[in-house]
Amino acid sequence: MQHHPMKRFSIHVLSCAALALASCDRSPAPQSTSGVLRPLLQSSVQLSADTTKLVRASVEASNANAGITVQAPTQRVVMVKEERMLALDGGAGKSITIPIANLDGPFTHIATRMLLRRADALELELLSAGQVVHLVELPMAADEQVQTPMIELPLYVTVTNCDQLRLRVRGDGPAVFGRVDLIDVPLAERLPRARNGAELITIGDDLRRGVGLSSAEPLEFTLQVPEDGEVGFSYGWPELLRRRGSSPELSVILRSPGLPERRHLLPLEESGVSTRWHWLRIPIGDWAGRALQVRFELQSRDGLPALCAVSEPKVHTPNSTPPTVLLITSDTHRADTLSVVGGRAKTPVLDALAARGVLYERCWSTTNVTLPSHVAMLTGRHPRDTGIVDNDSRLDVQARTLADAFRDAGWQTLAATSAAHLSEEWSGLGQGFDRMLITRRPDRRAGETITYLNRSLEELDGRPLFVWVHVFDVHTPYLPPEGYAQRYYTGDPYDPNLPEPNIHEAHLPPFLPGVRDLNWVVANYDGEATYLDGELARLLERPRMKRAIVAFTADHGESFGDHGVWWDHAGLYPQTVHVPLIVAWPDAPAGARVGQMVSNIDVGRTLLDLAGLADVEYPGRNLRRLLESNSKHETQYTLSSHGTSAAITAWPWHLVLNLRAHYPDQQQVGELLKQHTYELYNLEQDPKCAREMASEQRAKALELRAELVTWLRSAKDLGWRKRNTRNSAMSEALRALGYAGDDGAHSANAQAGWFPAACTCEGCTEAQ
Repeated sequence: MQHHPMKRFSIHVLSCAALALASCDRSPAPQSTSGVLRPLLQSSVQLSADTTKLVRASVEASNANAGITVQAPTQRVVMVKEERMLALDGGAGKSITIPIANLDGPFTHIATRMLLRRADALELELLSAGQVVHLVELPMAADEQVQTPMIELPLYVTVTNCDQLRLRVRGDGPAVFGRVDLIDVPLAERLPRARNGAELITIGDDLRRGVGLSSAEPLEFTLQVPEDGEVGFSYGWPELLRRRGSSPELSVILRSPGLPERRHLLPLEESGVSTRWHWLRIPIGDWAGRALQVRFELQSRDGLPALCAVSEPKVHTPNSTPPTVLLITSDTHRADTLSVVGGRAKTPVLDALAARGVLYERCWSTTNVTLPSHVAMLTGRHPRDTGIVDNDSRLDVQARTLADAFRDAGWQTLAATSAAHLSEEWSGLGQGFDRMLITRRPDRRAGETITYLNRSLEELDGRPLFVWVHVFDVHTPYLPPEGYAQRYYTGDPYDPNLPEPNIHEAHLPPFLPGVRDLNWVVANYDGEATYLDGELARLLERPRMKRAIVAFTADHGESFGDHGVWWDHAGLYPQTVHVPLIVAWPDAPAGARVGQMVSNIDVGRTLLDLAGLADVEYPGRNLRRLLESNSKHETQYTLSSHGTSAAITAWPWHLVLNLRAHYPDQQQVGELLKQHTYELYNLEQDPKCAREMASEQRAKALELRAELVTWLRSAKDLGWRKRNTRNSAMSEALRALGYAGDDGAHSANAQAGWFPAACTCEGCTEAQ
């Protein structure tokens, strides 16, 4: 189920605002593009205004006269910013039971004011005569602020038969409860309305951009039919909107003056059948050159209101060789993990891609963490300016993305991600995509992601298409399928006769417990890279992709002990910011190599230009131009996770500046790095940054430090960073992948403009 209503209700519904129905244009003009027409679905009837009702605002939980029953070892009334609330302390299973009999009407959503200072889960039970009718579990974040989680109830729950509502917190930590609101949201408002525009709607792990179609409000559009045109769309029935024993029927009606009406009947699934999106394409070439009205109607078979989801319809003339752009981002992929550059891992598929395209030998990422790096690649804006430097942030809707650019140019847009924290709900990276295939598990194998992706590609043949696919295999834990690691290691890495690893026990890989030879860990990483390479063949060897414009890169690299960082990507050294970049396109100079320093922040601009969209507004530079000139290395700037450090690379010099005191490793075993101190390396002589030269080359170090500070102080706050409230499920998922929580450092740095105008710390004093 998509999450748009939740966000909207938390702002507007609690004020009991009426939702006025805007007047609809009965004959809207479709959006004209060079590829796919996206006609705007409009309501074909005029309905009275729908109103969201606050069925019951319970008295404060702290009011004992409200008939509320509390179960907890201790309870006390507290004031939280002038709000009277009830704190329950001690033991597990603390609960509040609220009577809800004799309400003014039914309700569809429950909002409760609460405060948890320890990540936990909220259980909500609806009871009838002491029996549980419906149970919902909602992961909750630890927060110093009062939260208002909103729980949406499925239609198949008859709330009028319920007489009690129980809220329970499972853990041992304190739980503070305030007001509980029972809200009745009109059925039509539980999916995006056509009058407000399409949004991504979730059915399973498949998100598609669409609107709600209710049995009371048919939708339609009118267009001039192109030669050999067809209409394509998806439809589905989200689980929360189903009633038991009910199966509505969707009708698509085609009408043109003077011609017989044509009707397509599309039954939705019966209750209990697995929920999924259905895809349909309808040829409309018979109406070529004529005005055609396409109307969507939903018929309820039980006489009760019904609601389903319909994706944005797309109209186009199929092309046997439509243009295709494919962007592959491989999480945590080191630049030297390609056999084409002499790496130990065998990667014949990516080697073949490089053989038909261009290999950029010195590509830097903008940061060393997943979400900020992807935001940079998909917006063309540096983390310094997006303000997103951790996996707990979310891209705001006002940002313009690469998917927006392709979509506005008439291309179909499709994303498939392999880690939960890149899903639209968490990251905001679904913006501009018509479809997004996500996973709710912490991560999934490339094979699974590519299987889902290939199914969608089959539905989208004949259309110009931009695809972003994210794979996660070489990220920790390195656990490739059986046999892959053995290609790079012989012997028994767990042999008790081997000496114990000469590293701190906190740095031993938890995913390979008991390992004695650390070469086995690296072999597993290489095995993951080879496994991934083989799976990519299933995508890259599709006929469409052989003709496509393809880019392969990574969000960041990985460290195997350099600078005290083990099996992680902390720090801004080449091991963590030097990433692969291969770009291939028809007529590319096969096997070409570019030695100048580049950044993968420019991948988006490059892909647009290669696709013939040079006039489309989007930041960055076209990296293809480096093939046409003897340009010098371009200075690169990087910013670390949580803003702990920044770096400047002016070939061959690489300077790292610590923006605040921090440990180099998450385990905090290494030596504390002091605020505003710096390190200098010569990459030409010392590509792994093993020899620090700041004292030896003081003038160069101070010159680069000053240039980096100027860059930091030139930040342009785009206002694109939204704070995510991390729930316990996502928190556990990120911890399982080795990510530590945000410690608030970013906020302090952002308020100071990344680097203060005047600083008297020891590091700054020494640099004067």
